[in-house]
Amino acid sequence: MTWLTQTKAADTELQTAILANGLVNLRGAEDGWFEIDRLNEFFNLHMKTPMATRRTSTIDITAMFRRTALTASYCTNLKEHRETTFGE
Repeated sequence: MTWLTQTKAADTELQTAILANGLVNLRGAEDGWFEIDRLNEFFNLHMKTPMATRRTSTIDITAMFRRTALTASYCTNLKEHRETTFGE
C-alpha cells in the first residue's frame, strides 16, 4: 500500500481513491485520519457494551442493536461534549 500511495507507481487519482477507501477522518482535521478497520473495532466495542449492560430476557437483541446503531454517533458526540464541559 505504501508503494502505491507514496511513489510514482500509481497516478494521483488512484492514490486518492486507495486512501479514500482505506482511511476515515471523522472530525475533518488534517491529522485526524486513521484506518477504517480501527473504526470498525470502535463500532464493535460500542455494540458489545449494551449487550453486557442491558441484555435481559425481555429485550429483543435485534431491536437493541438497531437502536444502538442509529444513536451511536449522537451519543458519542454528546459524551465528548459533556466530558469537555464538565471533565471526566
